[in-house]
Amino acid sequence: MNVDEAMREHVRHYRRLVEGGVPKMDAITRTAEAFNVSEDTVQAAVYRYRDL
Repeated sequence: MNVDEAMREHVRHYRRLVEGGVPKMDAITRTAEAFNVSEDTVQAAVYRYRDL
């Protein structure tokens, strides 16, 4: 999996949480923990792929 695919996977995970009713900041934290990355990485991915 390359970096682009990984970031897209982070965004998909984040969006599933938010659509399920999880507050956005909690979704960022949970996604970061699930993928063992920083919250900044998740926020950057969400911003970069906001139109996905």
